[in-house]
Amino acid sequence: MNRLRTLVEPGPPSNMNLLKWSDTLEICAMKHAVTCPTAHDGFKCVMASENMFGISWPLSKEKLESKARGWWNEMIKPGYDWYNANAVNGKWASAGHYTNQDSARTTEVGCGLFDCSSQQKGSQLVCKYRTTFKDLGDYVEKVYRLPNGTSRLYEVGEPCTNCRYGNGWCYKDLCVKQCPQGTKESGECKCALVDRCNKGTLNPDTCQCECDRKHVGLKCDRSCTNFGNCKNVDCNDPVAAKTKCPAACGQCDCFDKGE
Repeated sequence: MNRLRTLVEPGPPSNMNLLKWSDTLEICAMKHAVTCPTAHDGFKCVMASENMFGISWPLSKEKLESKARGWWNEMIKPGYDWYNANAVNGKWASAGHYTNQDSARTTEVGCGLFDCSSQQKGSQLVCKYRTTFKDLGDYVEKVYRLPNGTSRLYEVGEPCTNCRYGNGWCYKDLCVKQCPQGTKESGECKCALVDRCNKGTLNPDTCQCECDRKHVGLKCDRSCTNFGNCKNVDCNDPVAAKTKCPAACGQCDCFDKGE
């Protein structure tokens, strides 16, 4: 799945997270798979999106990879508008498998597989996905409903230059909070923010841009702005300085550098 996440089109993605395996999601997926289901479980076990399919026995790596690629190919058939996160034919649900697998905000996956041949059914594979959205309503609102571009599944650009983790660590062209053990030394995991800290300097140990006091953002490319009238602001008041008039009081460096 991670390899497919780097192949989205148009691409490459600049903020795609590396999917990590979740034992919790695996347990919940298996609980549903053993029922030999014909429908989704309705979030009974965990608040996570879900893909599922039947597969014939005996199993093989090729069959499993083919099913995962089938979900990914939904952007081709029935067609997918990556920018607005809607199927081109207007039926967004028909591309739902693709959104689960290839949203930049998906961070974890766990799958369960069960042989349902005793019930004269094929085997059932269930995969559950965890995202950075607050809840299901937030997920539906931001991924499926908005037609103005704010619901994009990912951003296009150089890999790992718009990561949501507040740094630019890049492993196999995917964003990671920290490089997996040994991969920094081997060169597999690199900092993608080298020469990209516009109004700041790069800390090579953290792969973070340390912005000057007038700029914010992952790459220090956004001017820090005031929120309201700051003509008579008392910059000795920490609340006013940091939350109302950070630019006027030179407090931009107090703000989180992530998106």
